[in-house]
Amino acid sequence: MAGLGIAEAPTFLLADAIESGALEPLLLDYPTPDYGIYVVRPPGANVPGKVRVLIDTLVERFGGEPHWDRCLMKVNARSRSP
Repeated sequence: MAGLGIAEAPTFLLADAIESGALEPLLLDYPTPDYGIYVVRPPGANVPGKVRVLIDTLVERFGGEPHWDRCLMKVNARSRSP
């Protein structure tokens, strides 16, 4: 892949290549917009049990910092060290 160009792609597709050094992230100071996952349900205090389980599962699985973005944090830390 070396020298073939520049591309923008989701981190989860490229994390292994970044970790191995096959790809090098560029423009880390210019992050792309975050995209979210949303659960839309009717308003009200009563949330059906299955919906609550779905929401809790999504939060557990996708909440917080995605594991595939850790490679960018490592690269960013290396590039900033003297």
